[in-house]
Amino acid sequence: MANGCILSLKCPVCSEIIWEDDWDLCDDIFIHNGCKKQFIKQKYHISEKQYNDLFKIDHIKQDILDLKNIIDYCPTAVITLEDQLNTIIIKNLYNL
Repeated sequence: MANGCILSLKCPVCSEIIWEDDWDLCDDIFIHNGCKKQFIKQKYHISEKQYNDLFKIDHIKQDILDLKNIIDYCPTAVITLEDQLNTIIIKNLYNL
């Protein structure tokens, strides 16, 4: 049994109480974490396959954003490593 505050007296999917430790917000409506998938499928009249495809699309979009961030970081990281390498080479050349 859940502890804590009640966020909503009725989940629109399963009609049970929504507790503070088991909730999600979907279109400004409190629902159970486990009911989110069913809620989205019902609201937008989509099949299981369509839902799974949308879920995959969201993950692929996030992966693309993550890769873009890595790509943006790489030139800076390479320059930093080259600077460190040059510093080590110069110190060794001049025995500093």
